[in-house]
Amino acid sequence: MGIDRALKLLVKERLVAWRGLMRKIKERKGVVTIIFFHGLYGKYGAFYEIVKRIPGEYGIREAKGYVDRESVERSAKRVADWIIREKMKKVILIGHSKGGLITSELVREKYGVLKEIKKIINFSTPYQGSIISWLSLKGMKDLELNKTERLYENAKKVINIYPRIDNRIWPRESLKLEGAQNIEIDTLGHTSILEDGRAIKVLLEKIKI
Repeated sequence: MGIDRALKLLVKERLVAWRGLMRKIKERKGVVTIIFFHGLYGKYGAFYEIVKRIPGEYGIREAKGYVDRESVERSAKRVADWIIREKMKKVILIGHSKGGLITSELVREKYGVLKEIKKIINFSTPYQGSIISWLSLKGMKDLELNKTERLYENAKKVINIYPRIDNRIWPRESLKLEGAQNIEIDTLGHTSILEDGRAIKVLLEKIKI
């Protein structure tokens, strides 16, 4: 079996496992709702190892209204409208890569959900863009390397987890967010950090309110 075929089978197996897990917990409602945002061209199955370890008192949702190929602002507006419509009162956002750009955008005052969002936990997020991702993903504007830093309101709500070496984000400084709690994990990889036991341990500690 070739490497490409093996990888495709692995992705398919993880997606099936994720769907099975979500069927079990879709009716689970908690005082605190955790909403997940996958990366560009990603799948929610990437969060499988995290979700299966989250205690039962938390509600789990996929981000409704989030479209990874659309602009950050457009997706953020739709997700904010959904949070308001569903009357969620205590929300934790968890994002990976471009998904982390959406979660960070949502704490701007203009979206009207700042009070509801208690914490944000991001993984491998290119806050100031990434020349590697921008070139390989057909020049997507949201990933364009910024010569002047984006300004992130209320960054103190963000817990930012990133690997020591990320093969998708360069320059490395883009992985850090000024004003956030930045936590480096001694590991390699852009998506594999979502399965790293040390990173998951940090997340499980940080979701406590």
